[in-house]
Amino acid sequence: MTIIYISILIIVLVLNTLMPIFIRTYILRLFEKRKTANVVLYRLRFLQQYIQNLIIVVSMFVFAFAVSKIMARNEINKIILMMIPFLFLLIVVIINQIIYHKVFRIIRNTEITIIADIIEVAKSFLLLMFPSLILTIFKIEILSRLGLNQFINIVVIVLLIIIINVMYPYIVKFFIGAKPIKSKDLRDALNYNMIKQGLKRVEIYEWSSTKSKVANAIVCGVFVKKIFISDYLIKNLSFKEIESVLAHEVGHLKGFHLWIKIALIILAFPIFTALGYMMDSFEEMTKIKIPIPLGIGLFFLAMILFSFLYMFFSRIQERQADKYVIKSGIDINTYISALRKIAMLNDAMTKTNKFDDKFQTHPSFEKRISWLLNSVPNKQ
Repeated sequence: MTIIYISILIIVLVLNTLMPIFIRTYILRLFEKRKTANVVLYRLRFLQQYIQNLIIVVSMFVFAFAVSKIMARNEINKIILMMIPFLFLLIVVIINQIIYHKVFRIIRNTEITIIADIIEVAKSFLLLMFPSLILTIFKIEILSRLGLNQFINIVVIVLLIIIINVMYPYIVKFFIGAKPIKSKDLRDALNYNMIKQGLKRVEIYEWSSTKSKVANAIVCGVFVKKIFISDYLIKNLSFKEIESVLAHEVGHLKGFHLWIKIALIILAFPIFTALGYMMDSFEEMTKIKIPIPLGIGLFFLAMILFSFLYMFFSRIQERQADKYVIKSGIDINTYISALRKIAMLNDAMTKTNKFDDKFQTHPSFEKRISWLLNSVPNKQ
């Protein structure tokens, strides 16, 4: 039986290596014909999000199941088994980045080396998955041993989620290597802008992204608030445009959007716990064992539904943050110019189809620009 499960592991890894190779080949051939970076990259993202990611998620469960059948059951292996899904995803993410490195070098003319690219994507993955890993280990290895009642367990988990989010700005700063904005004039001007908007304790940083050509801004922190702006954005936008992007991030803070996202995460935890409990109870009461593929399917369906809910609220928050830009007195044309430049700098499509738009955290650039133009009379 061990040989069968080892074969499954090999098949899963081979499948998750061949898929990005196939997609890369198709995308590079498409680029030779179309020569339009944003259209080709949009097709790449579409294939990754709706085909490759589906295969990766299912593979993750199958991989973890096969490993659990091979490894002996003891306390040390129990911890390892909990980390297997995360390790599998990390391996797949690195393999993908190695394979797709050529795509971005050819289509976007990125200058980042493949080693730096791997390190960057590994950091991004750890930054994204770190909270989930901590919560999983804490719940299974600590709370389950303490034997606390369900209410106290929930309270402890909620507190842990808040603590992680309090620490998150420092974690982000460390992982992306953010530093104070180099230009003293820009730094002073942006800090003064924060004070004008009633935010005296917001720290603004920049991070290096010119070689990877990422133009973006990030806000995080529920108590200590930090805004991170990529140097690629700073180099290519005017001060007024940077100011408008900053106003959008301030809109997230003013709207308590980070707290709302924490609430959604807290909501997700009991939902997935309850799903596992219901499946266990069903097996105990009926003596019918739920097939592994069905169990995987149910969790996957729950993940899709929660992701859909999360993205729905995220798009609402983006609209509210854009609304704050108008409210703050920023010239609408300046902000629209900034959005168009960001789309161009990232080789992003400004328009997406209605189906795809429902599965994104941000509305398309064209939707946002259209809404901005319609929100203020006589603006072109």
